[in-house]
Amino acid sequence: ITGIPITSNSYSVLGTTINLTQGFNLLGIPIPTNNTAYSYDVAAMLEPLVSQGLVELVKDNGGNFYWPSFGFNGLGNLESGQAYVIKVFEDCSIELTTGI
Repeated sequence: ITGIPITSNSYSVLGTTINLTQGFNLLGIPIPTNNTAYSYDVAAMLEPLVSQGLVELVKDNGGNFYWPSFGFNGLGNLESGQAYVIKVFEDCSIELTTGI
């Protein structure tokens, strides 16, 4: 597994950009420096990529998944401190902007 560590000196990791490469990626959702858990609505967070037809599938370790081309969201929220598999059709990036 390779990647770039995400660090934040602020309360929130909102605004963090995560780069994805074509194919499968392991997407780790960062924990803010104050260890407060955040949730990110998967559909809202990935909407810019979904509207461009870039996201094929997002899956968690429990077998739950978000499959936007079929309008299916069995995943719900992405949780800080957890990792997900995301498959994209080309290199792109997402920004953590929808923490709840």
